[in-house]
Amino acid sequence: MKRPRVSEKQEQQSIVDLLTMLGAKVYVIGRTPPRDGRTHFGTGQTPGIGDLYAFVPRPDRSPFKPWIVLWVEVKRVGGRTRAEQLEFETLCDKAQHHYFRGTADGFTAYLRGLGFRIG
Repeated sequence: MKRPRVSEKQEQQSIVDLLTMLGAKVYVIGRTPPRDGRTHFGTGQTPGIGDLYAFVPRPDRSPFKPWIVLWVEVKRVGGRTRAEQLEFETLCDKAQHHYFRGTADGFTAYLRGLGFRIG
């Protein structure tokens, strides 16, 4: 049986909900473009910047470095990645910033890899 297609907006809400459950402070930056063909809402955001920026309490509750600062680029299954997004991801990697690109399911696995215990 084929699973129903999940929109990028639904993927993003699932990720925001998960981060909030972990006690994170989440800033939503990206929004889905309008259906009239424009590529953005005129928000003035630089192309390529992530959809979410979050401060996540570390799973080990370290008093010396209590937060993980994380960029998230939300994608639906089969979603395309633009060159500007790849460039931003590369810069995050070089600056040693946490960065994730993908779906809510992939994000759950990513957080587990950082040491979070998620159902």
